[in-house]
Amino acid sequence: MQYRKENTTDIYFFLEKCEQLPLDFSMDKVIAFEHEDDFYIVFYIAQKKKFLLFNAENYLQIPDALPDLLNQIIDYSQEDLHAFLIDEAIKCIENKMHSKNNFRFYFDAH
Repeated sequence: MQYRKENTTDIYFFLEKCEQLPLDFSMDKVIAFEHEDDFYIVFYIAQKKKFLLFNAENYLQIPDALPDLLNQIIDYSQEDLHAFLIDEAIKCIENKMHSKNNFRFYFDAH
Protein backbone atom coordinates (compact mmCIF):
# COMPACT_ATOMS: atom_id res chain seq x y z
CA MET A 1 0.00 0.00 0.00
CA GLN A 2 1.33 3.40 -0.96
CA TYR A 3 0.40 6.76 0.37
CA ARG A 4 1.29 10.40 0.06
CA LYS A 5 1.58 12.83 2.94
CA GLU A 6 1.79 16.60 2.63
CA ASN A 7 1.87 17.88 6.23
CA THR A 8 5.28 19.55 6.34
CA THR A 9 5.48 19.63 10.14
CA ASP A 10 4.75 15.91 10.51
CA ILE A 11 7.21 15.04 7.74
CA TYR A 12 9.90 17.25 9.29
CA PHE A 13 9.60 15.51 12.67
CA PHE A 14 9.52 12.09 10.99
CA LEU A 15 12.72 12.89 9.07
CA GLU A 16 14.32 14.17 12.24
CA LYS A 17 13.41 10.95 14.07
CA CYS A 18 14.86 8.86 11.21
CA GLU A 19 17.98 11.09 11.05
CA GLN A 20 17.24 12.00 7.43
CA LEU A 21 16.86 15.78 7.63
CA PRO A 22 18.73 17.62 4.89
CA LEU A 23 21.76 19.61 5.99
CA ASP A 24 20.91 22.47 3.66
CA PHE A 25 17.38 23.87 3.40
CA SER A 26 18.25 26.39 0.68
CA MET A 27 17.94 23.93 -2.22
CA ASP A 28 15.30 21.51 -3.48
CA LYS A 29 16.06 17.92 -2.55
CA VAL A 30 14.95 14.33 -2.89
CA ILE A 31 15.51 12.12 0.14
CA ALA A 32 15.21 8.36 -0.34
CA PHE A 33 15.53 6.00 2.61
CA GLU A 34 14.25 2.88 4.31
CA HIS A 35 12.64 2.87 7.71
CA GLU A 36 11.46 -0.36 9.24
CA ASP A 37 9.78 -2.24 6.37
CA ASP A 38 8.95 0.82 4.29
CA PHE A 39 10.74 2.78 1.57
CA TYR A 40 10.29 6.54 1.50
CA ILE A 41 10.75 9.25 -1.09
CA VAL A 42 10.57 12.75 0.34
CA PHE A 43 10.68 15.91 -1.75
CA TYR A 44 11.75 19.19 -0.21
CA ILE A 45 10.74 22.35 -2.10
CA ALA A 46 12.96 25.12 -0.75
CA GLN A 47 11.07 28.09 -2.14
CA LYS A 48 7.90 27.05 -0.30
CA LYS A 49 9.69 25.38 2.64
CA LYS A 50 7.51 22.36 1.98
CA PHE A 51 7.97 18.60 2.31
CA LEU A 52 6.06 15.99 0.34
CA LEU A 53 6.35 12.33 1.34
CA PHE A 54 5.61 9.19 -0.68
CA ASN A 55 5.83 5.76 0.88
CA ALA A 56 5.90 2.12 -0.22
CA GLU A 57 4.82 0.04 2.75
CA ASN A 58 6.33 -3.42 3.22
CA TYR A 59 8.22 -3.05 -0.03
CA LEU A 60 10.32 -6.19 0.53
CA GLN A 61 7.25 -8.38 1.03
CA ILE A 62 5.02 -6.82 -1.63
CA PRO A 63 6.52 -7.29 -5.12
CA ASP A 64 4.54 -4.41 -6.69
CA ALA A 65 5.22 -1.87 -3.93
CA LEU A 66 8.17 -0.13 -5.61
CA PRO A 67 6.69 -0.13 -9.15
CA ASP A 68 3.46 1.28 -7.66
CA LEU A 69 5.45 3.94 -5.83
CA LEU A 70 7.21 4.80 -9.08
CA ASN A 71 3.89 5.17 -10.88
CA GLN A 72 2.43 7.27 -8.08
CA ILE A 73 5.33 9.72 -8.29
CA ILE A 74 5.21 9.86 -12.09
CA ASP A 75 1.45 10.51 -11.99
CA TYR A 76 1.76 13.21 -9.33
CA SER A 77 1.72 16.62 -10.88
CA GLN A 78 2.03 19.91 -9.13
CA GLU A 79 3.55 23.14 -10.32
CA ASP A 80 6.07 23.46 -7.49
CA LEU A 81 7.53 19.96 -8.02
CA HIS A 82 10.17 20.36 -10.72
CA ALA A 83 10.84 17.67 -13.30
CA PHE A 84 14.46 17.23 -12.14
CA LEU A 85 13.17 16.26 -8.67
CA ILE A 86 10.83 13.68 -10.15
CA ASP A 87 13.68 12.33 -12.31
CA GLU A 88 15.93 12.04 -9.26
CA ALA A 89 13.20 10.21 -7.33
CA ILE A 90 12.67 7.83 -10.26
CA LYS A 91 16.40 7.03 -10.27
CA CYS A 92 16.33 6.33 -6.52
CA ILE A 93 13.38 3.96 -6.88
CA GLU A 94 14.90 2.21 -9.90
CA ASN A 95 18.18 1.74 -8.01
CA LYS A 96 16.27 0.31 -5.07
CA MET A 97 14.35 -2.05 -7.37
CA HIS A 98 17.59 -3.29 -8.94
CA SER A 99 19.38 -3.70 -5.62
CA LYS A 100 16.37 -5.48 -4.14
CA ASN A 101 16.32 -7.92 -7.06
CA ASN A 102 20.05 -8.58 -6.72
CA PHE A 103 19.55 -9.30 -3.03
CA ARG A 104 16.84 -11.86 -3.86
CA PHE A 105 18.93 -13.54 -6.55
CA TYR A 106 21.89 -13.85 -4.20
CA PHE A 107 19.86 -15.73 -1.63
CA ASP A 108 17.95 -17.79 -4.21
CA ALA A 109 21.21 -18.98 -5.75
CA HIS A 110 22.85 -20.03 -2.49
